[in-house]
Formats: sequence, C-alpha cells, structure tokens
Amino acid sequence: MLNTESSTAVSSNYLVKVGDNTSSANSAIDNTNSTVNPNIIIVQLESFINPNWITDITLNKNPVSNFEQLSSEFTSGLISVPALGGGTANTEFEVITGMSTSFFGVGEFPFNTIASRQAIPSLAYTLKDLGYSANSLHNHEGKFYSRDVVYKNLGFDSFTPIECMNVPEKTPVGWAKDSVLINEICNIITSTDTPDLIFGISVQGHGNYPEDELENKEIYITNDYSKSNKNSLEYFINQVYEMDQFVGDLIEAVNNLNEPTIIAFYGDHFPAVGIEAKDVSIKTLKCTPYVIWDNMNLSKTDTNIKTYELTSLILDKLSLTTTTLSLLHNSNLDVETKNQYLNQLEYDMIYGKNYTFDYEELIPSDNYKIGFKDVKIYNVEIYNDDNIIIKGENFNNYSNVYVDGKYVAKTFIDSNTLSIPIDSCKADSTVQVRQPSATGSTIFTSSNEVIFN
Repeated sequence: MLNTESSTAVSSNYLVKVGDNTSSANSAIDNTNSTVNPNIIIVQLESFINPNWITDITLNKNPVSNFEQLSSEFTSGLISVPALGGGTANTEFEVITGMSTSFFGVGEFPFNTIASRQAIPSLAYTLKDLGYSANSLHNHEGKFYSRDVVYKNLGFDSFTPIECMNVPEKTPVGWAKDSVLINEICNIITSTDTPDLIFGISVQGHGNYPEDELENKEIYITNDYSKSNKNSLEYFINQVYEMDQFVGDLIEAVNNLNEPTIIAFYGDHFPAVGIEAKDVSIKTLKCTPYVIWDNMNLSKTDTNIKTYELTSLILDKLSLTTTTLSLLHNSNLDVETKNQYLNQLEYDMIYGKNYTFDYEELIPSDNYKIGFKDVKIYNVEIYNDDNIIIKGENFNNYSNVYVDGKYVAKTFIDSNTLSIPIDSCKADSTVQVRQPSATGSTIFTSSNEVIFN
C-alpha cells in the first residue's frame, strides 16, 4: 500500500509541469483535419514495470506517479513481451517490425542473425514512404546486439549510440541515465523539416542490481520486508523512479516544441530482481505497462496488446496508413487464426516472394550514419607552450584525435574543445577526430580534416 499523501504530491507536480502544457497543446494542435503527419516517438524503457504491482511491499511514496497519471488520461494497458529478465533486443525487434520472435528458433535473437544480414520490413520503411525521417538512439554501446548494422537494415537514417553522445550521468553500477536521451530526441525533431520517427532504447534500469543498501535513496520500503532481495529491490525501484521522471521530462520538452507528436512508452521485460509471478498483482512476469501520450486530442482506447501489435495500434490511432500486418493485428480474428496468418506473413516478408506487395523493394538508406549529429573541427591552434587546442562541435569522451593518420592522446575539455600535446603536431599536419566503438574495433564516424598551420 502506498503513502497516499506522497503519491498525490508527486502527481500534482506532474500536472503542473506537464499536464498544463499538454492541455494548452491539445487546444492548439489538432491533427484531426490536418495533412500534417505527427512525429512518432517510441521509447523502450529498460526493465520498466510498475513497482506498485508488488503486493508484499509498502513504499514511502509513489515511484511511478507520472506513468500512472498518463495512464489515466491516455491510451494504456499491459503489453505482453517475449523476454524475461533480459533479451531486450527481441522486444525491440517485435515492436519495430510488427513480427513475433516466436517464429524464429528457440533462443534466437534476430538482431544477431537475419536482421544483421539483410533488410527487414519495419515501421521505418512504412513511414519513410510517407515522407518521414527515421532515427534511432540508445544510451549504451552501439555494437551490442549488432545495433549499428541492424538499424540500417531496419530502414533507419541514423543510429546514435552512447559513443556519439555527451557522456551522461551514470547510475551507481555504471549504466547511463536515461535523461541524456531528452536533448538527443529534441535535437532530431528540431533539425529536420520532415515528420520524425524516433525509436529510443533506454538502459538505466538494467541489472545487475546491487545487494548493498543504497545510500540517499528517494524511495524505500516502509513495511517489515525481510526477504534477501530487499536492497536490490529498493535499488531497482529508485531507478524506476528516475525513469518515471524522465518520462515526464521528455513529454514536457517535446511538447514545448509545439509540433504534433505521439510518444509510446513501454517496458521491455520484467527485471531479474527476485520477483515471482505470485508476488505481483497482475500474476504474470510476461507483461509490462505501456502508455501512448499525444498532444492531438486522440481518443483514449485502453487495451492489452502483444509487443508486435504496438505500432499497428499507433498507426490505427493516427489513421496514417494500413499494412497487411496492421490489418491482421487490429482485426477481430481469434488468437489461433491470427498466429497462423502471422507465421505465414513473416515467412513471406523475410524469406518469400512478398505476395502482399507491402514492401516491393527494401533499400537501406544510402546516407545512413552512426550518430545523428556530425562531428566537426573548426580550427586547430596553439593554446600554450604545452598544448594545441582543437575547436569544433559534438566532441565527447569517446572522441579520439588522429594526426596524419596516427592516434594521439587527447584531453577532453568540453563538447567543443579537445587538447593534444604540442609536440604531437607539426606544421601542415592533418588533424581529424574519430568516434570509435567502445571496444575500439570500429570507427563509427569521423570529422572533417583540418590542416594545422
């Protein structure tokens, strides 16, 4: 049972910060009779569930007040996911393609197999035919689950991993906090002249969850809970609380851009934190919450769905376009018949002759890049007797400096400034900044070259 006063206080804060802006936007932005297509943002929240489902704990305040408030006002429900305690990429694949991973082999991750080798029909290809740009981002390493390759095959124009972001605040166990995604998402929206599809994958709620007691915790268990997972559970719930704040902050930031927008949030799977199905009110560990916020006065239509049905639900709400998959997912056919047709459709779309003609030819973007923002050098100049300064934009801690093609140790000063030793560069040397993968095995992107004089 929750502390009602604390929960109410947090909800009120949300209503002031986000809800009031939403109300004004709802009156100003009405897409019902407009040909302007809205931005579509989908955010997969790592290990996100509603801690209020856990029946044998009492908390000092509501850790998901934003999410619950949104769920009371916008389309929401439970989303049935294909993973438990891990396997993020399979939930990801189902959402963006509308396909079920049960079609593949036991334990298979399509990201590491078929999707890393060939183009795969997806929401990105569908929306790009309607004039959308399609960009993805993840505040973790770009090569994990082959995402750097997969997102090109899924039809996206760019994929921005943590190696191409300003190094954010991190959790006590070293995961990037999700707040870093806010500026990245807003930058994409404001940098394009087209409606945007943005697919974001969060990482903050990732395990492992420490067994030591968390210091300075915002949320804590108030009842007599003596199970061995108490400390790890409190740690997890505090990460969920911060992710819930991220949800509210992202909505506020996006809504302030005054563009018609829809944002879907959902959890990718239950956390591996010592919870069993009998411990939660929904009596299953194969569902997480979802909510679809918008600033266009779309009707609230609560329903429980499969992961691979989410984007079909979004397309239906927006009346944007219809695909054979979306017709199937939104139909009233019984589950067994749906699964039979879905299995046939998936085979045809991936291995067959494309009898539906929904995707006549899938052509990955010729301009696909890792990192939405370009890394640029403006000038290279002597700073003092010991250092040369490189001025530019979009540098971060991952940035490496190369002089005449050779690596030179650098000092990161800020996103516009790097420093290298003065003896590492001579007159007429060519200077370049490169963004490598975290392992150093791949160069994701490089800056322009500048001659040092």
